[in-house]
Amino acid sequence: MRKQKFIFFALIFFCVFSANADLYFSPSEDDLTDILQWRISFLDSAKFSNPEYDDKHWQDGKIVGLWKLDGNGEKGVRWYRSRIFISQDIPLTENLAIFVPIAISAYEVFWDGVKIGESGVVANDKNNEKTGKSAMTFIVRKRYTSVGEHILAFRISNFSAISGVVEENPKIGFVTNIIGNNSRTLALSFLLVGILLSAALFNVIFIAKSLNIKAHITYVVLSVCCCGHILFSIFPNVFSLNLKNYYSSAIIGDIFWLGVLSLLPIYLYLIFNDKRWKLKSGIFFAICVIFVALPRLAIYDVAPIDTLWFWDFANKIFAAVSAGLSIIIAIKASFQKKKHAKTLLAGLILFAIGVLSSLAFGNISAWATGFAYLSIFMTIVIGRFFLDEMREKSAVEVKNARLELELLKTHIQPHFLLNSLNSIVAWIEEEPKIAVKLVNELSEELRRLMAFAERKTVSLFEEISLCKAHIQVMNLRKEKKITFEVQGNIDKISIPPLILHTALENGITHGFIKKDTGTFYLKVEKTDKITTIFLENDGDNKISQNKKSTGTGNKYIIQRLSELYGKDFKFISQPKSDGWQVIFEIPNNMTQREKE
Repeated sequence: MRKQKFIFFALIFFCVFSANADLYFSPSEDDLTDILQWRISFLDSAKFSNPEYDDKHWQDGKIVGLWKLDGNGEKGVRWYRSRIFISQDIPLTENLAIFVPIAISAYEVFWDGVKIGESGVVANDKNNEKTGKSAMTFIVRKRYTSVGEHILAFRISNFSAISGVVEENPKIGFVTNIIGNNSRTLALSFLLVGILLSAALFNVIFIAKSLNIKAHITYVVLSVCCCGHILFSIFPNVFSLNLKNYYSSAIIGDIFWLGVLSLLPIYLYLIFNDKRWKLKSGIFFAICVIFVALPRLAIYDVAPIDTLWFWDFANKIFAAVSAGLSIIIAIKASFQKKKHAKTLLAGLILFAIGVLSSLAFGNISAWATGFAYLSIFMTIVIGRFFLDEMREKSAVEVKNARLELELLKTHIQPHFLLNSLNSIVAWIEEEPKIAVKLVNELSEELRRLMAFAERKTVSLFEEISLCKAHIQVMNLRKEKKITFEVQGNIDKISIPPLILHTALENGITHGFIKKDTGTFYLKVEKTDKITTIFLENDGDNKISQNKKSTGTGNKYIIQRLSELYGKDFKFISQPKSDGWQVIFEIPNNMTQREKE
C-alpha cells in the first residue's frame, strides 16, 4: 500500500515537473500565448530540429535577452527548443501559427522537425547570412497540430547585428488571433498618436497667445517624443521591417524615450511657475541621460556588458520614478493651492498606473495609454489656463480702456479747454499772433492725443513730438519758458502711448508752479536686452513731493506697461537733488501682445 502511494505521488510530481517545462495550449481558451520555457544549445546541428532528439543536457533559459549575457560570446548560431502540448483538436476553421515579433538577425522555425518558415538566411558567417524581418507569422499545417506534445525549434544567427536579441517572446495562437492582436495594437497606436498630436496642435495654436510660452513649447516637444517612442517601439512588432537597421531605429526610440521621462517633470515645474525650475530640470535631465544612455552603451561595448541587466532594470524603474516625481510636484502644487493642480494630479495618477502596468505585465502600450489619458487632462488644464489668461487680459484691457478714457477726459475736460480759450482771448487782445500760434499748438496737441487713443504702441519719436507740442501750449498759456532736450539714440524704440506725456504733464503741473523757466531732459540707454528711458526736470522737487501724483496719471502709466510687458518692466518716479526724475525700464524684444 505504501509502495502504491509512493508511486502515485511520484507520478503526480513527475507530471507537475513536466508541466513546468511544457506549454499547454488550449484552443478553446487561449488567444495568444507567450512561449517562455526553452532549452538552449550553443552548437549547430541539423539533428536538433528532430523531435526525437534528447535535449535534456541543454541549458534551460528564456529566448528573450542578449547573447552577450549568456556566456557564449557575441557571434554565432544557436538553437532553442520548446515543448508545446496541444490539449484539444484545432477547429477546422482555424490555422495554428507562430508569431515572432523581433529576432536578430536571421532565424529558421521548425515544428516537429519540419521547417515551417524562415526570416532571412541563417549562416555560420557574415558573408552568407542575410538579415531577416520583424513581425513574422509562420503557419503550422493542420496535419502537424494533433492533440499531444510537439517540439518547436528555432535556429538563430546574429552575424549582421551587434548582438542576437529577441525583443519579445514568440507567441503561439490562431492566425485570426495574431491578425486581430496586431490590428488592435496598430489601431491603439494610431489612436494614442492621434490624441497626443491633437493635444500638441492645441498647444501650438495657443503658444503665441499665452503668457507661459515655455510650458507650452515643452508640452509640444513632450507629446512629439511620446508619439515617436510609440512608433519606434510598437511598429517594428507589427510591420515587417528589415532588422538590419534595428539598432539605429532603437537609438532614435531611446532619444524619444529620454524626452518622455525628462520633459514631464520639467513641464510641471514650468506650468506651476517653480522659481528653481532651471536647476531642478537640469539635474533631472542629466540623471535621465545616464539611465537611458548606459543600457544602449552597454550593447555597443562602451559600458561593461555585465552591468547591462542593472541599467536596463534601472531604466524601467526610472520611468516609475519620473511618474512618481511628477505626482509629488502636483501634490505640492495642490497644497500650495495653485490653479488646476488637482486636475493634473488625477491625470498623473492614471499615467503612473499605465507605467506600472507596463513594468509588471510587459504591456508595451500600457504606459502610452496612461500618457494619452494624462494628455487629455493636460489639454483640459491648458484650456483652463488659457481661459484664465484671457479673462485676466480682458480685465486688464477693460481697466486700461477705462483709465484711458479717464485720462482723455482729463486732457479735454471743460476747465482745460476753458483755460486755454481764456488764454487765447487774452492774447487776442494783446498779441493776436501769439493767440493764433496758441490755437495752432493746441489743435496739434489734441490731434495727436486723439491719434494715440486707439494704438497700443507708438514710436518714441512720436511720443516726444507730442510732449514738445504740450510744452508749447503750456508755455503760451502760462507765459513760461520750458524747453525739452533729448540725449541718446531714439530710433526703433516703441513704448505705450502717452506714458511720457503723462509724466511730463505731472512734472509741469507740480514742478513749475513757482518757476517760469526750466528744462526737461530725456536720456536713453540701451543694452542687448533692456532699454532705459530717463525723463528728468529741474523743477521744484519739494512742491512735487508734497503734491506727488497717485491718481489717474501714474495708474495709467503702470497699467499700460503691465499690459505690454507683464512684470518685465520698472517704473520709478522720485525726487533728485536738482529736480524730479522718472525712469522707465522696458525689455527690447517686443512680445506678441505688444505687436497686436
